[in-house]
Amino acid sequence: MLFLSFSLNSCFNHIDEGIEEGDVPITFSVKVKKATTKVTNNTFDKGDKSGLYAMLSGEPVSGQRYIDNLLLTSGDDNTLIPERIVFYPEGYDAALDFISYYPYQEKSIADDSSILPVSVQTNQSVAKDYSQSDFLVAEKKNVESSTRSVELEYYHKLSKIKITLVPGKDVDINDMLKDDPRIIATGFCTQANYDLATGSFSGITQPADIILSGEWKKTENKLTGKEFIIIPQPINGDQTLQMEWNGRIYSCLIPSLETTTSNTQYEIEITAMENSSSQLNGVVATIQEWGTGGKIETTDNDEQYAAIHLSVLSFDESNVYRVYSNGKAIAEICKEYLKKDGMDSQAIVTYPVGKDQNTNMSAGTVLQLLDSKENINGGTIQWEEATNSFTYTNGNSPHIDKVYFDSTGKALMEKPEEPLNITLVAYTLRDTRAGKIQEYPMVKIGTQYWMKRNLRTPYYQDGTNIARKTQLGEGPAYFYVESADLYFYNGEAILEKELAPSGWKIPSNEDWKKLMEYVGSASALKTGKWEVLIDQEEETEVAPVNNRSMLSLYGAGIWNNGKQTSPYKVIGLWSLESNNTIPEKIYFFTGESDEPTLENSKSSSGDYYKGLIIRCLKD
Repeated sequence: MLFLSFSLNSCFNHIDEGIEEGDVPITFSVKVKKATTKVTNNTFDKGDKSGLYAMLSGEPVSGQRYIDNLLLTSGDDNTLIPERIVFYPEGYDAALDFISYYPYQEKSIADDSSILPVSVQTNQSVAKDYSQSDFLVAEKKNVESSTRSVELEYYHKLSKIKITLVPGKDVDINDMLKDDPRIIATGFCTQANYDLATGSFSGITQPADIILSGEWKKTENKLTGKEFIIIPQPINGDQTLQMEWNGRIYSCLIPSLETTTSNTQYEIEITAMENSSSQLNGVVATIQEWGTGGKIETTDNDEQYAAIHLSVLSFDESNVYRVYSNGKAIAEICKEYLKKDGMDSQAIVTYPVGKDQNTNMSAGTVLQLLDSKENINGGTIQWEEATNSFTYTNGNSPHIDKVYFDSTGKALMEKPEEPLNITLVAYTLRDTRAGKIQEYPMVKIGTQYWMKRNLRTPYYQDGTNIARKTQLGEGPAYFYVESADLYFYNGEAILEKELAPSGWKIPSNEDWKKLMEYVGSASALKTGKWEVLIDQEEETEVAPVNNRSMLSLYGAGIWNNGKQTSPYKVIGLWSLESNNTIPEKIYFFTGESDEPTLENSKSSSGDYYKGLIIRCLKD
């Protein structure tokens, strides 16, 4: 519960005939009793808005209102500043009943009604949205005219669920904290009606995926700190927790409960270990009220899951996920950039994967056009390899948040009678050489699949060492910047032996040209801080950087004179033609240009190759 007291300097009141204002102003006071779910120390944050109703004692809120949905805004020192001053009604025998609620809604409850619509936000990882999900109500009855402040006691009408992760066998708690597992809650209804007269909820609807609030922190040998707010409702098997951890998606059912209750905090403790299964086992749940406590049953979650909830996909490990059934890849989910006349949007798209493990780009389904609010999701996308272009047939859906698959990898928007059990894993380039494993995220841009990070290995593909040197022109070598874990390579190393991972290649100039023709500008490829490379008489501005393609090229600089030079200003990227030759001119990106430039691949003397970065392309 929450105690509040505040001063009213100005108010708005709604006075029907027969009720007259007196000359005694109404003041309120605020107190904080103990910590609950209010975001900042259980107090109203500055700028928070609440609403206030007042009726003559005995009058219902659905009847005649003396004050009708007065806006109160939180200021400094827990004061609530109303719109304008309001007074007690005329006569000391005219007492008032008060009802206040948070967060404020501009539209008042209808005449002859006591029903207030309530909703929780789906992305509670944003502090403001988490705060807006915390529905509070305070009531104070039979308050007579007085110079004393009216003390309002606020109660949480929603429920809170806290998550605890316990590392399983052979899982290091510090590694788990560093991995930062991402959790969403699925299947919880997010909208309802609250009756201010009876204090009850009805019309509980709109199931959705909820992204949790908070950050993980280590408490003894557990991870705590993640939580979310829900409308009180039954937990009946439709709700799950989905977790992305190191590129794998895990699922667990939440133990059944007849209903969650208001002003109550529930704790779910999950024992988590990395394995080949898509389930989290050994789930323990406890219930804890803000005054008393209890427990709900322990459960082992051994049920397969069939739906993919897109909210849990972070795309941090890779912009591409693979969907597996019975150990075989059947589909792919990509976060990619769709650009053509009339369309410019990042999107989440799924494609079937054939028995040959190749992606069928002629049969894609767009699940979410992330930069569009139109209901045109769910349509089909077909790519033409020769022209690196696509055709999109509009769907008629808002963003699709949940998807199923059949055995052919076709995306299904409705749950089939016999849903296919699936596993979802981030699809990365796993480069194994010299007994070492290096994983690279990948990103689909047009019909090309690129490494999303620079190549970083001191070995050729066959496992033999590449010489590490500091000076150019001394034979095949790599050059290492320890502070940035950054590898430069010279052209001699590229020509010496195979450097690209198996199944991948160093792109040709034609590959770079194909990429540029699709995205249209260097800004769509660049990320991070960039600076102007050259000094000019007139001031030169840094070109735009938006990384729409998500390739994430950054100003790594080049290797010259025994060190990394021009960081944040330029990046040069190697090209290799199909006949195993390096072109005379290769692609460079600079801070001042929104177009790449073709520069010499060799030093100014022409005697040796430069030291540049490698980004590989799927062959």
